[in-house]
Amino acid sequence: MGEQKSVSKVAAQILELMSLPRRNILFRKKDEYHDVEKTGQVAVLFILDKVGKSPMSELGKFLLVSKPNITFHVDRLVQDGLVKRIPDESDRRVIYIHLTDKGKQFVQRKKEQALAVITEKLSTLHDLDLHDLSKSLDKVIAVLSKLRE
Repeated sequence: MGEQKSVSKVAAQILELMSLPRRNILFRKKDEYHDVEKTGQVAVLFILDKVGKSPMSELGKFLLVSKPNITFHVDRLVQDGLVKRIPDESDRRVIYIHLTDKGKQFVQRKKEQALAVITEKLSTLHDLDLHDLSKSLDKVIAVLSKLRE
């Protein structure tokens, strides 16, 4: 029972970690696109930046949202020219979502904004705290990378 409790605690901590900085860092300012600041739409863009392309169904699974919900987000991003739909050549039922050049520029700008805010916030920490945080994050990344294997 102790192991299950530890797993549940770690899962809750990861969820907390994921939700803490995102809103303050990534969604701080409105951009020139109408509603791209919505969490789901920015998440779609960041996922596509990481994986290159993805079928609609996989995006929905990754974000834990329904097919109509992911379709809504993708429709808005297509409308803004940030992503495009490309049918799979071997199975026309599969539609891949790709970042456009405009979408890549948007993601790059968001990353730069996020890094600037993070750097500013971290600059208030003492060197020892930064060192501890860095070592801890290295460990978290190493352990979480094992989950992908």
